[in-house]
Amino acid sequence: MGHSRAEKALSRKRILAAAATRIREAGLDGISVGELMKSVNLTHGGFYGHFESRAHLIAAALEQDWPKV
Repeated sequence: MGHSRAEKALSRKRILAAAATRIREAGLDGISVGELMKSVNLTHGGFYGHFESRAHLIAAALEQDWPKV
């Protein structure tokens, strides 16, 4: 059974938010696709339904609005 567009969009937002947080905490080398997907309760294989690669994920995460510190 497939997921609705709204569900997929929400999952992508969760992935990006978690990735942006992880990048802030650990830098670009501190992000693992497997660990990231586990942290948002999604499968590693599901990652590729949202992003072509880890590099595409990082580029999209870096485009997110960063909170002002």
